[in-house]
Amino acid sequence: MTTQLSEGEPLQAIPMPINHLGPSQKNQTNAENKPLSCAECCYTSASESSFKKHLQTHAGEKPFSCTECSYKSTRSKLLKSHMRIHTGEKPFSCPECGSTFTKSSSLKQHMWSHTGEKPISCAECGYATA
Repeated sequence: MTTQLSEGEPLQAIPMPINHLGPSQKNQTNAENKPLSCAECCYTSASESSFKKHLQTHAGEKPFSCTECSYKSTRSKLLKSHMRIHTGEKPFSCPECGSTFTKSSSLKQHMWSHTGEKPISCAECGYATA
């Protein structure tokens, strides 16, 4: 099934009762509060604009292009983050050691080295890592 999204095309809301979701999907989507459901995956959203952006991932649309290389993205925020590779900008700084990062998620992961937190663990053997 191919998703096509055109300007002015109405969004199709597919009701998805929460009892039809698996336990992990219930935690991720909270479907009872999100009336728009993707027909190609388990994504749901209450926001039409967020839902429309999500549909672009299935349609293969990547309207945001890097001026320095061939990178293309579905979202302007991702392009902005990508551009830091070219500019060298690292706006996220560790308050403990001063290390800098291009993404907030990289700083968050780095902080685990200071706290000793190991939030990623194996359900089979219990091995944990940062």
